[in-house]
Amino acid sequence: MKAWLSRTGTMLVMIASALTPVQAQEAAGDEGVSARSLQACAFGEVDWEEIEKSLAAIEASEFIDDDEIKAARNAAKKTALLAEASLVLQMMKLHECELPNRAPSADAYLVDALECERDLMRGVASSPECVRANWTSTEE
Repeated sequence: MKAWLSRTGTMLVMIASALTPVQAQEAAGDEGVSARSLQACAFGEVDWEEIEKSLAAIEASEFIDDDEIKAARNAAKKTALLAEASLVLQMMKLHECELPNRAPSADAYLVDALECERDLMRGVASSPECVRANWTSTEE
């Protein structure tokens, strides 16, 4: 199983492929799609989702704190995330993946991000609301 490294905000995220090389080859079948392209498409989808979750978390934190220094740092984080989204799109296009039908948006996961931020403000340690794997998109 291959892994792909992606920089999301200031945290390095390692995403393992959902498909083993054998599964990817079987999924490719006779259509001529390479296993590498299938894996690249899966990575792109996961990375796109993580970009949107990070944008939502930043947006939620801005509702709570309007500190100018944090605002500047958040603007830099958003810029980096949007640059990453551009790279993800280029990679997906290169591998002829189905592309997202919209620009990355904080709105997709904002409800969950706000619930997480609320729990953090209340001092809830290890809030289940902050487990990003449980966040669901409102855009789908």
